[in-house]
Amino acid sequence: MEIRRYIQILWRRKWVIVVTAVMTVTVVVIGTLMATPTYQASVTLRVLTPSSGSVDWVEHNVMYADRLMSTYSRIATSGPVVEELAQRLGLDDLPQIEVEVVANTELMQVLVEDSNPILAREAANTLAEILIAQSRELYVGGGKTAQEILNEQLAQIEDELGQARGEYETLVAQSPEDSDRVTAASRSIAVKEDTYATLLEQYEHARVQEAMRTNTLSILEPATTPQAPAKPRKELNVALGFIVGLAGGIGLAFLFEILDTTLYSAQQIDEVTALTTLGKIPSAGRQPQVAFFNGNSPQAEAFRRLRTSILTPENDVPPKTLLVTSAEPKEGKSTLVANLAFAMAQSGRKVIAVDGDMRRPTLGEIFELSNEVGLSSVLSQELALDEAVQDSHVPGVQVLTSGPLPSNPAELLGSPQMVELIERLERRFDVVLLDTPSLLAVTDAAVLAPTVDGVILVVGRARARAEAVRAACQQLADVKARSVGVVLNRAKQSDSYAYYHRAPTQRARQVRILQKLQKLQKKHVLIGVVGLTVLSLVVGRLVVGPIWPAVSSTPTLLPVVFESTPTFTVTPLPTQTSTSSPTPTSMPTPSSTLDPTPTVPPPPVTGQMAGDVWMRGGPSADSPRIGLVMEQGQSVEVLAVFGDWVQVRWVPQAQAEVIGWVPSRWVETAGAIPARIVTPTVGSQ
Repeated sequence: MEIRRYIQILWRRKWVIVVTAVMTVTVVVIGTLMATPTYQASVTLRVLTPSSGSVDWVEHNVMYADRLMSTYSRIATSGPVVEELAQRLGLDDLPQIEVEVVANTELMQVLVEDSNPILAREAANTLAEILIAQSRELYVGGGKTAQEILNEQLAQIEDELGQARGEYETLVAQSPEDSDRVTAASRSIAVKEDTYATLLEQYEHARVQEAMRTNTLSILEPATTPQAPAKPRKELNVALGFIVGLAGGIGLAFLFEILDTTLYSAQQIDEVTALTTLGKIPSAGRQPQVAFFNGNSPQAEAFRRLRTSILTPENDVPPKTLLVTSAEPKEGKSTLVANLAFAMAQSGRKVIAVDGDMRRPTLGEIFELSNEVGLSSVLSQELALDEAVQDSHVPGVQVLTSGPLPSNPAELLGSPQMVELIERLERRFDVVLLDTPSLLAVTDAAVLAPTVDGVILVVGRARARAEAVRAACQQLADVKARSVGVVLNRAKQSDSYAYYHRAPTQRARQVRILQKLQKLQKKHVLIGVVGLTVLSLVVGRLVVGPIWPAVSSTPTLLPVVFESTPTFTVTPLPTQTSTSSPTPTSMPTPSSTLDPTPTVPPPPVTGQMAGDVWMRGGPSADSPRIGLVMEQGQSVEVLAVFGDWVQVRWVPQAQAEVIGWVPSRWVETAGAIPARIVTPTVGSQ
């Protein structure tokens, strides 16, 4: 049940959710479009895992490798490295730098973001070079390396060994008989040679280690120029904006629901009033506002159910005097009184509707009666009751309007004359309905409530506030009003009513809608056809021009012979029909300079041509413009120009060669074609 209530809240506040989501997405889209595109370049580095051991046994220090990669990550963004990078690139404002370590690998990525893709690439590669250059200093610090120390010791022992060998040779040459000294010198040389060999071995080991340490950090994949911006991520931003907007809209919907004390459902009204619900009058929706509902409407059926609820009490004694009021104004109590009186009269009862609202009377307007005399006239003893009661146009219903507005309505309604009047009306009529002002606005309804058989509290759904209805119920309880019931106005229509009453009218309405749509469709189709025809004619006249040139029966011809035979490639143009264009009926024979001699030109479109493709244009003496357009990439050879006609030769795809005369508007050359003018001959042969 709670889930259903949450769904009802979300549906009731759907526009809050929709507007919030749309506004959020709109702001995100605008911000994304206005954001400066940022390009990201990345260089991939490999950090070699340190190893120890010998040739036969190698051990990799994985834990130290992780520490080493973390160290390089901090060095890459440290002050000295950043300053050196800025110095190399000559920049004051460096791009954004980020280092990512790829888990479970020896790889790390240096990411550089900048609005300039080339600068991002150069910065990434330069930063990698700086890291590699500084990787050696990571081990040696500011002192000498082991290789350098061993190299110095080797040089020293080499000098000592050289001196020992020199001394030995001198001793052997000068004192060969001194065997003790010779033996001691020989032993010294052997010791120094052993030392030298040991240092040399250590030097080679240190050199290998230094070489391995030098190659600890290397570039695996250099940065390239990014082709597309990495930020902003349009799709991701829009998706996140929609999610955030949707979540924010749902949150606002529940917040508004908590802050809004308006009663939207029958369940809420029952919880607030804790009274019996006598009936539910469905809302008329967007229908025009009427005073009385017809007999087939759901509202009329609801009033009949309300009549049944009122006239069938638990003690079998139906109330005769009913006071109708509401917590606040504009909740529909006067309309309810009029329609309830109508429903009561339909059951054969004599009903009188009394307008007890002597501040803003309404029943007179609803029943279309005069308000010159009425309740105030009777209570002030200016007029008899029979003279004040008026017959309405509703059979069985009489009306006592409010009459002239008095200055003391509460005092008149609380006077003994009012109590006596209610008793007289109760003796003359079967049902007396009193329309009174709202309870919280004035005290008129509270004054009359103890004097009637029952009070009907009208609560307008989606209009009444919880605190107002609660205060009205408390006020009725304080004056000890009898038999209080609630009527829910503007309630949601029940689906069961539509099963019996709405289906025929709905089908008839659908038929009428379909008939209107068919009429509109025919009208729109006719307008569309006429509009498209006119538009086609205008566009064809302005853009394409006349398809056929105007040819008279005896045209003046201007023979032209080309100095060279041009060949060109033509481009397809928009297709037009040629069936409406007239075919020329005759043409004079040109001079003998034109070969072959043309007779009557063939129709402009034959099966040998590559489609009905046309364009505007006409011939000129120095730059003929010809008008037949073939398929894309197909060549046509121009043989001659004769006035408005052109002799061409072309080879359609998979067909034989064709030579024929065509109107000069059919083709258009890209450039001027050299030609010479021949003396015009008009019908010479």
